Amino acid sequence: MTRETAPSDRTAIIVGAGIAGLATALSLARAKWSVIVLERAARLRGGAFVVGFSGMGYEAATRLGLVEELRARASPWRPMQQVDGDGRGLAWMSEASQRALTGHRTVSILRGDLEGALYGAAQHVADIRFGQTVTDVTDGADGAVVTLRDGSRVAADLVIGADGAHSTVRRLVFGPEDRWRYDFGVKVASFEVIDPPTSVREKTTLLTAVGRSAGLYPQRDGRLSAFFTFVRDDAGTADAAASLGRAYGDLGWVWPDLIQRAVSAESIFAAPSDRRRADADSRDDHPGRSRRLPPAESRAPHRVDGRRSPRRPRQARRAPSDRVGGCRSAALRRARRCVGH
Repeated sequence: MTRETAPSDRTAIIVGAGIAGLATALSLARAKWSVIVLERAARLRGGAFVVGFSGMGYEAATRLGLVEELRARASPWRPMQQVDGDGRGLAWMSEASQRALTGHRTVSILRGDLEGALYGAAQHVADIRFGQTVTDVTDGADGAVVTLRDGSRVAADLVIGADGAHSTVRRLVFGPEDRWRYDFGVKVASFEVIDPPTSVREKTTLLTAVGRSAGLYPQRDGRLSAFFTFVRDDAGTADAAASLGRAYGDLGWVWPDLIQRAVSAESIFAAPSDRRRADADSRDDHPGRSRRLPPAESRAPHRVDGRRSPRRPRQARRAPSDRVGGCRSAALRRARRCVGH
């Protein structure tokens, strides 16, 4: 692939071509790094749930030059209704009121569309390789070496793990996931609804009840993005549709129909809601690994636009699991010199 950036003597490997990985690839490329993105899947994963961002997220999209593209792909504004389990209206908000409340620096967009916009920009400035599974990360003479399933190796000055909640990079560098995982006892599920019921087709619909909530978000093509958050039970948690049935089966109105559609949905995203956290003094017990690497520092303590962040993260600060996480100590020191100044 021909890239639109000049060759650099600084190379970064990013594991994961999701939102975090692609955004990081764009930022590092603009800071004059050569970037390689390794993605386990054969193609972009997409996603049917809506991502809403403003504030810092909107500023980041502005710096990356993606705001207009994201607005073109954004989910439409629709009147919003809040209902109970039987569909009785509890509150209502017009499109104009929502715009006035959130301001113009707000975008709601399907995860797959956000990912697509990032990929459209990143593919021109980074070497993005699909179907690549990382099996090891080791210290090299001048940085780190990533080993792939086919036995090949790729060396870099900086390795960044942006490979999701169950990060392979985090496990290889910091140890088993159980050491860092904090479970909230909640599960989320999302899927796309084709030809949704008329009562929710043109309205954003919100349900909030004890131990469960739901959001139904109309899209431009007439489909509906359904998103559910509920207290997780211990029975049959691997079956997302069955879990939804147990959590919402006693409700009326459109909910039984939607839960039934989850059974036959083309794809359904389901995952526990949790975070990864670690003490600043945590050490990696594997021979040859970095012995001391505060996770808060490994999660991008410096901005990549050439300026230092206005404040450094506190050690042991909790951070969302989809942010950048995991790199070599030698590479981290090099990144501080090259990116932070």
